[in-house]
Amino acid sequence: MAGTVFGGAPRIVQIDAFPIVAELSGGILMLRNQDVPGVIGRIGTFLGEKGINIAGLRLGRTEVADRHFAHQRGQRHPENVLAQLRKLPNIMDAQYLVF
Repeated sequence: MAGTVFGGAPRIVQIDAFPIVAELSGGILMLRNQDVPGVIGRIGTFLGEKGINIAGLRLGRTEVADRHFAHQRGQRHPENVLAQLRKLPNIMDAQYLVF
């Protein structure tokens, strides 16, 4: 993890090999998935059905061509939601990082 300060406010700028700009408040839902069509749509639909609003979205690739998805949210996701996300096709991991 790497961070910096922008305009006097601390920010996370990298998690693993994934570049991201995130404020140090609330948290980030971090998903690691296979880079195949339809994954982002399934994630958005799943979160919408759970009443979870996507406040921001970042995509990126690492050397192994996995795509990462993250969105900031003020409240923590229940473990059962994370467990269900991990069961979606092509999702390799789901974590909620709290800052």
